[in-house]
Amino acid sequence: KFNYEIGLAQLYADLGLLLQSLGKYSEAEQMLLKSFAVADKNEEITIASVVAGNLGLLYRETQDLDRAEEMVRQSLQLEERLKHKDGVARAHLNLGTILFEKARFDEAATHFEQSLALYEELGLAEHVCNAVYNLGNAQRALKRADEAEACYRRAVDLFMGANNAAGVAKAAGNLGAVYLDAGRFDEAEEEFNVALDAAREAGDGRA
Repeated sequence: KFNYEIGLAQLYADLGLLLQSLGKYSEAEQMLLKSFAVADKNEEITIASVVAGNLGLLYRETQDLDRAEEMVRQSLQLEERLKHKDGVARAHLNLGTILFEKARFDEAATHFEQSLALYEELGLAEHVCNAVYNLGNAQRALKRADEAEACYRRAVDLFMGANNAAGVAKAAGNLGAVYLDAGRFDEAEEEFNVALDAAREAGDGRA
């Protein structure tokens, strides 16, 4: 029975992800909640953690940010129990994103910093890019221009190193905005041109 229930939890999780990808959020939620309940009852915390994280992302997509925060916090606790550094880093990044959207910028910055430190430790360059970019967004929202500038400058360099044109476009664009706010118009123009070229390369309609 134990193995059967674990398999059932995984099946519900897979169905939930499929339904979520199809935009069927209500049905996806029901499948993921079933998966979480079965996994939690059987103390299968690996599945429970992944499902909690996916529920958090689903609730974020549907703008239910309070439930999104609740589920991602559960995922973070479970990943910490599992001692999965990559999972902990991902949960910190997701939690920071949700808190940022709730305008809790100081808390968001703390979680982005923790995510960044773990991804640096793990040597996961692609994720370092995203963590440092998001940290820049939080610092900018907190009116910490110097810290935001440093983050965006590093993000531009990292995205360039990864040949991620879309990443360069958003980081250079935000760096240009920081310079614009500070009245540093020549530097702003330079970054906006970098962002424009990168957006065109990425086929980004915002170019």
